[in-house]
Amino acid sequence: MGLIIGESESNTLDFENKGLTSKTVRAVADAISKYKLKIEHVNCGENQLKDGDCKLIIDALQNNYKNLLSLSFRKNKIGGAGVTTIIGAYDKFKSLEQLDLSENVISDEAAMHLFEKVEKAGTKLKRLYMSRNFIGKTVHAAGMANAFAVYMGSPNAK
Repeated sequence: MGLIIGESESNTLDFENKGLTSKTVRAVADAISKYKLKIEHVNCGENQLKDGDCKLIIDALQNNYKNLLSLSFRKNKIGGAGVTTIIGAYDKFKSLEQLDLSENVISDEAAMHLFEKVEKAGTKLKRLYMSRNFIGKTVHAAGMANAFAVYMGSPNAK
């Protein structure tokens, strides 16, 4: 498995499409906790990660990389519990400018809670990718749309 950890001028952990499993995610989380690198971008896209995997990575990141600029869990199997983990750690990522949760299994209700947290947190988030989830498919769609509208009206979204 190829892994990029802080190449000469890189400040990125790139795990995209590396075939991470629950076993290897634990090793990755341990390495993130152990090594204090100058990391600003983390990409965990396209690994079929689940909520528990997301929690391991977020827990490691929130304690060591508070200046994270971008975080991607694109194209995994992250659902409500994974979003709850991200929401719980969100206040520690004050520098986060980009969050990519597209192509997961996130519901209206989880998306609504995320939008509300982003709006209230007053962070620097400029890009939030949520396409190709299960958003807009339940009775919570109106509440989610309202939370998104409030977020879009906030100074952070502009």
